[in-house]
Formats: sequence, C-alpha cells, structure tokens
Amino acid sequence: MQTDGFLDNVYKLKREHRKISINGKPRLKINRFYKNDKDSPILRVVWLRQSTDKNKVIILDEIWLHKKRKELRLRYHIIGKKPRMRGRWVFGQYATLIPHRDFLKLINLANKNGMIRI
Repeated sequence: MQTDGFLDNVYKLKREHRKISINGKPRLKINRFYKNDKDSPILRVVWLRQSTDKNKVIILDEIWLHKKRKELRLRYHIIGKKPRMRGRWVFGQYATLIPHRDFLKLINLANKNGMIRI
C-alpha cells in the first residue's frame, strides 16, 4: 500500500498520471495550475498519508507564481463525512495539524526529490 509519493512536472502530466492512488480510497486528482491560473503551474508535488488519520493526505506543492518566483503550499485533503461529499476527497479549508514525525517525513521527501534543500 502506497503511503507517500512524488510527482514531477505536474503541469505537463495527463489526467491519470496526476492522481494519487491509495488502496481502498478514491483517487485524488491534483490540479495542473494554482487557482486555475495558466501563469502559475504546479511544478512538483510531495504527498503522504497521515499516520494518525488514514482518511487524510498532506500535500506540499511547489508552484511557479506568475513566472516570477517559486513558492510552496502546504495543504491537505480528507475523505468527506457530510452527505453531499461522503466518500470523496474534500479540500481542507483550515490550517492542518500534522504529527511531528509526518512533517519531518514530508520535508525529507521534498529534500530527496529536490523541492527544498536542507
């Protein structure tokens, strides 16, 4: 079972290659561009499944904002519980809480794949 991963050149990938697959869960689609802005492609993505909540995925995106600078976005998605979104991935709209070891693992994955330098 895959619990973490890395996607490179996300803005160039086709549909199926931009999805996170976790056994027993629906596939999570990664957008190509930040806020649907064609001037801000998502370059690389590192993700992991939270160790304390198997229905939560933490994602670190590297975004090329307006062809000027690279920035990082930390976000999360959870499996919906309310009737309208039950069983589907929902974007986490609030600040995420991450176990210390998961945060370090995410940073190490980003470092190993060249997103950041430690």
